[in-house]
Amino acid sequence: MNAKQQRYYKVLNADGSAPYGDEQFVFSLPSADSLGDWHELTKPLIFNDTGFHLTQTPRRWAFPGMRVFEVEYENAISEKHGDDDDEICVAKVRLTKEVLGEELEALNIYSSGHHRIMDGIGYAYNDAIISAFGRSFVEAEERARVVASGFSVVLAYNETQVKASGNCRIEAFDNSIVIAEGQCRVICANNAKVKVYGKTIVEASEDSDVEAFQSCIVFKDIASNVRITLHDKALCLESGVITCVIGSGYTVRENTSGRENG
Repeated sequence: MNAKQQRYYKVLNADGSAPYGDEQFVFSLPSADSLGDWHELTKPLIFNDTGFHLTQTPRRWAFPGMRVFEVEYENAISEKHGDDDDEICVAKVRLTKEVLGEELEALNIYSSGHHRIMDGIGYAYNDAIISAFGRSFVEAEERARVVASGFSVVLAYNETQVKASGNCRIEAFDNSIVIAEGQCRVICANNAKVKVYGKTIVEASEDSDVEAFQSCIVFKDIASNVRITLHDKALCLESGVITCVIGSGYTVRENTSGRENG
């Protein structure tokens, strides 16, 4: 790699094809003793349209089954482009080395092992276990497990398991399982299973399964087949109607978001 170049990466499917864009361009892959072949375009470069797009933060484009490669490039444009200031578009590129193991973890991408993130950002998949503290942001897929606290934000997909406390925000989808306590906020859909405690607030839709304890509040999407079980003083709000547990101590009026102590 040219010593003057900043380090950029290409995120690809397992077979070397590009996962984004209209054309499934397949790149020449490097081996242990050789670099990939150069690929070159002759058309004018247009950011987010024509050209090879590279990133300094492959975590933003990560997905299960991906492969990440370091690259060499020539004729770059759009070093800064609004929100995509970590990307460039180039006319000529070749893959030089696949990023694996500890080098991948240094890019905040985790596929195995137990990792601690403090006020940081990470992408976890496969069998990775993440402990997130402070104001961390974690996107997790495919059976990954996340323990979050503080003001962390977790996006969970594909059977991910999340345990959260404090003031975390959790968005759970695709059969993910969430246990949250404290004053967390949970958004769930697509068969996510959620159990909440404390003063957690839940927004539930699309076949989610929610069990709420203590003083939690569940907002139910009226158009969805959400299953809700309430305990203690937990409340459910659906289309302006509040439901509470018999004997919870609350007397509830319909068509109001208020509540009274009984």
